[in-house]
Amino acid sequence: MNTSNLIDKAQTLIVEEQFDEALGICDEVIDKLRHLLGNAMHVKGLALTRDKGFSDAAATSNKSTEMEPTVFDALLKQGLSFMQEGEWACALTAIDEGLHRAEKTNERDNATWWHLKGEAHRNLEQFDEALLAFEKAIELGFDDKAVFLSQALVFSRLKQYDNALAALKKSEKLKHSNPDWLPTMGAVLVSMKREREALIVYEEAAQLFPEDYRVWFGMGNCLRHNKQFESAIKSYDQALKIKPGSRFALLMKFYAHSMLREFEKCLSCLDNILRKSPEDIDARRFRGETLWMMERDDEALQVFNHLLELNPEDEKAMKSKERVLNGLCEDHGRQQYRFC
Repeated sequence: MNTSNLIDKAQTLIVEEQFDEALGICDEVIDKLRHLLGNAMHVKGLALTRDKGFSDAAATSNKSTEMEPTVFDALLKQGLSFMQEGEWACALTAIDEGLHRAEKTNERDNATWWHLKGEAHRNLEQFDEALLAFEKAIELGFDDKAVFLSQALVFSRLKQYDNALAALKKSEKLKHSNPDWLPTMGAVLVSMKREREALIVYEEAAQLFPEDYRVWFGMGNCLRHNKQFESAIKSYDQALKIKPGSRFALLMKFYAHSMLREFEKCLSCLDNILRKSPEDIDARRFRGETLWMMERDDEALQVFNHLLELNPEDEKAMKSKERVLNGLCEDHGRQQYRFC
């Protein structure tokens, strides 16, 4: 029976003085309308997410939860939608509201909510809050190994590599299914100066996820740390095929070429960065130092003078200019100089 027919029936019952039955039908209709309106407001929020902006969407979705006090699925979908769009603060608002309602009504297990809350905090770089949320999810029995991988990602950012490694071992079942596991393990091992183990991890990752930029970039870093500069350059080239113009890959490739004293190739890497970001201070300084290494002192001096015009307090540019004027790098000749 549709809503209109139910209302008609309630009116008939009132005429017949069957008030309890009429009230029951009215409550049923109100509940249905509240749920329907809540879902409609939630869908409107999703539409606004993609059209008008996230603040409008968040306001509309908040109304959806006012319409239906127990609409946890709507809140969960709202939070996930914001997460997919990279709007982590909006996602966190929806997740916190879901947790608040879950605690208030005590209707369902909220371990998943705490994991999502941790992910939102992690992407907002609120690492202490993220770790607390992940611990809460584990305490509540969250049985997805992804929570340990999430912990590892946070520990890695905090440079707590022993903790990161322990968390990764707890989530090892994900190594072949989750594309984050192997690159994270490789990066942690490199940071712990365990390059040989890291290289094995990256080689496996390259077989499983050959289109993942992080795999080739990480492998390049591993090989560079191990002083295998030619191989490192090949890995950075693979990374640049996947992500053309990547500043980080070009900068690391520059370092590798510099160790081989391939200065023309150094300039090529830096020029590619500067084409995209003309005022990149590090790239400009490295370009000046490369010109100095090539004994093109006048051009190098122009670079450092320009940097000092931009920032007269730039100590690195001051030191670089002094090296050009002196023709020396402190107590060593320019052939022994290493970029830093």
